Amino acid sequence: MMMVLTEVAESIYRSGFRKLVLMNAHGGQPQIMEIVARDLHQKYADFMVFPLFTWSVPHTAGELFTPQEAEYGIHAGDAETSVLLAILPEQVKMHRAVKEYPQGLPENSVLSMEGKLPFAWVTRDLTRSGVLGDATVATKEKGEQVLETVSDGWVKTIEDVYKFQQPHFGSAQ
Repeated sequence: MMMVLTEVAESIYRSGFRKLVLMNAHGGQPQIMEIVARDLHQKYADFMVFPLFTWSVPHTAGELFTPQEAEYGIHAGDAETSVLLAILPEQVKMHRAVKEYPQGLPENSVLSMEGKLPFAWVTRDLTRSGVLGDATVATKEKGEQVLETVSDGWVKTIEDVYKFQQPHFGSAQ
């Protein structure tokens, strides 16, 4: 993946572009994208690469979900199932929806699945079904609200990327 991202980005750079957004919506790749972005910028000082995660843009979607869902509902839970109900309702089989949260996580610990102090894990460590969250409470209406607020966040993010100028040490006098 690192090689593919690098080759595509270098082709874009050779074509004259000086800004590139790498947008990811799946766990497991953010760190790879960050390494590639840093390496590309180190190689091409005038190339600004933004390794962004779909759900990290400013949004208010979190207000639609329970605190447990906001923290642990990261795979086929309420948010993702609601979004699919909004965009591909015929593909969602709600009669098969599952509610499953990770079991056996360390209690009263600063360590977490994701965040500032994560531990390494794969989905099979945390769930039998593959679901991390509560898909049983998903609705099309929540999905539409998620899409709207995340879309607004992406508009703001793209505007900021467009205006962004790479900081240079010592250039601000």
